[in-house]
Amino acid sequence: MLPLASLAIIVTAAALLALCAGDPKRRRTKRLGESSLGAAMRRGLVAVALMPGVGLLLAGQGAALLIWLGVSALFGWLLTLVFASGADRKGSATRT
Repeated sequence: MLPLASLAIIVTAAALLALCAGDPKRRRTKRLGESSLGAAMRRGLVAVALMPGVGLLLAGQGAALLIWLGVSALFGWLLTLVFASGADRKGSATRT
């Protein structure tokens, strides 16, 4: 169960990392230029990120599915924090 869940987590983490790196809104606000990922590529990466969950569900690996779901959500939030760390946070500035 654990090797299967680990493989699913690695595949999902790689797809989420690619999605974050090529996010067009983030790249535009940081003035990094155009994203090389088109809409079709981003949709494909979303499908790749979700396929391990579908595979675990069809394989009847309920515990591995829950582990994958929890770690994927945690990794997504961590990526959001890391990629947003250099963003302009207008809403979080203190007003005088």
